[in-house]
Amino acid sequence: MKYQKGLRRSLKHHFSNGFIRLNELLQTIHSTLPHTKHSQWQRVEGIGQSGARLKGGTNNKVLSVTLAYSRENGKSFLLKSELTKGRAFGKYERTFAGCVTREIGKVVNAISRAAPDDLLIGSQDVLDAAVADFLTEVTRIDGPDLLKTIRYLKDLAQESYESKSITYGAILSPRRETKKNVANFPQDVIDQKRFQALTDGYKTALMLDRTGKIIRVISLRSEGEIGEHFRPVWLDPLADSARARKAVGIALTRTGAILVAWQGNLLLSLRLGKWILWYHSENVQIIREGLTRRGREPRDIGRLAARLYRCALDVSFRRTGGLFVALRSPRKLDKLVPKPEQLSGTRRTIGDRALGEWLASNTIVGLDREVLSDLAALDGAIVCDRAGALLSYGSVLLLPKAKGLGKIEGSRSRAAHSASFFGLSIKVSSDGGIDVIESGEKLLSL
Repeated sequence: MKYQKGLRRSLKHHFSNGFIRLNELLQTIHSTLPHTKHSQWQRVEGIGQSGARLKGGTNNKVLSVTLAYSRENGKSFLLKSELTKGRAFGKYERTFAGCVTREIGKVVNAISRAAPDDLLIGSQDVLDAAVADFLTEVTRIDGPDLLKTIRYLKDLAQESYESKSITYGAILSPRRETKKNVANFPQDVIDQKRFQALTDGYKTALMLDRTGKIIRVISLRSEGEIGEHFRPVWLDPLADSARARKAVGIALTRTGAILVAWQGNLLLSLRLGKWILWYHSENVQIIREGLTRRGREPRDIGRLAARLYRCALDVSFRRTGGLFVALRSPRKLDKLVPKPEQLSGTRRTIGDRALGEWLASNTIVGLDREVLSDLAALDGAIVCDRAGALLSYGSVLLLPKAKGLGKIEGSRSRAAHSASFFGLSIKVSSDGGIDVIESGEKLLSL
């Protein structure tokens, strides 16, 4: 955490034992927006409000962050920093940063006025509240208690770890409906296992109206063209059912992750205690730029970038891990994949060769996502060229480029790094992390 010269010492004196909590909260802003660079924190005396806003004259690439707090002696202060990145901040991104900053500002102000031990609010509680505020602002569905819903699903996720997997699905409708028998979600169904068994988030979901009242259980189905949206393929039924109703879809998965779908796309996810806001268009653009950093831009490169990204999402939320490599030129294949491991390799079984013949007649874009996800789940890598032609699958890659490998642990990470010198690597770890690498440089990390 960077502070203006002398500010760290001043804040330690100012907040006393609360400085550790303050520093942790400031770190939360960085962890929530990891793709941004943070300037050093400065402090000025004055009155203001906590929040985030664009800095004028910077083409929307600089976000000013302010935390306001006051002391019991009546003095008011502002902590200020700037977030920057190479691209313009999108609307959702600005809104999310504002919600996180305002919630952190509330706690910072409380710490400055009270003993830190009297405040039981942790950084995760702050982020949960910020997510609830963000969803209310974005969807304008302000009736349901989103914070209680998030905490309820997190409790169910914890129960999944302790006993068996619990899955759940809820759709928050913008409509208001009247009912004779009224029950509010989640407080009126907590500890009722019957409701846990009625919905799985894949085939069925609990329907709520805009006030948070339970309406009914609905069956889920995919609607429209899958390729138009960005979400794990198994989330299609919930995301489509919610989109058709202009509603929010929330799912708890078998792995304990919480996913939020809005307008057909994955908007937010909570995994391993970390909230992620998904910037799909930007992520696809980064992959596309990585595919075209060297050499001419092939035809349909945008479709290939989008397909690779969607498949990475599928593998990420399946938690199987996988590796995709898009070569700059198919002539580099022999340097990366042993000939017997290539699509028509002689060491493959008759079944492998028959499957390889069929795969050779397709492309990455033309294959079903479910097929690609299953291929990616095999040990080894999927290798294609920039035209999308499949060159190999389930392949143990050679490591011809040893530069930088000494600092990298894990066979998949080492293979992704070495292969990136021949094209673009997309590595999906078994815990769901996604890294996009080109020429040894990490372009994107999710």
